[in-house]
Amino acid sequence: CLPNGKTTPTTTIPDSGYAYCANANTVILKDYSFSGGENGVLSNTDLTVILDGANTLDVKNKSESSGNSYLVEHCNAILVRGDLTIGGRTYETDTLTAKSIDGMAIHCTGDLTIESDQITATSEGNTAIYAEGSMQMNNGSVTASAKRDEGSAKMPAIEVTGNVTVSGGILVANGSPNGGT
Repeated sequence: CLPNGKTTPTTTIPDSGYAYCANANTVILKDYSFSGGENGVLSNTDLTVILDGANTLDVKNKSESSGNSYLVEHCNAILVRGDLTIGGRTYETDTLTAKSIDGMAIHCTGDLTIESDQITATSEGNTAIYAEGSMQMNNGSVTASAKRDEGSAKMPAIEVTGNVTVSGGILVANGSPNGGT
């Protein structure tokens, strides 16, 4: 996947789908579409996600019943237990639409870095983007929306434990209802 030991992919998958490059801890999504009751992208370590074309991660809750109990797991479109970097290419036509019902669209337990691309993150019932570290946006366009039923507690579209730094690009956050950014 990474020819000649390079740390930045120079080629991607021929048609559509995804590839994981272990030596660079990188996932390449190329015109990839995922819909289901699992986490769309899950990593237990730092990860770079490179977008190529139009990509969609649309996750629902995972539910299981056992006897008299019913378990609902709130799934995330992207869950990284560590630092997450999205982008790396400079094409404005590369997009990611990440949606989650009750889970978060994008969640990382470390720092979040947006290098490029157009990202739309939506959560119905939770925070759209949650970084437990800091958030750095260098380029691209990010629109985050958190939707909740009227009468529910306010929900921030973006929640960051550390600092937020925007050195380039456009960042839009729409919390719900009546605020929360």
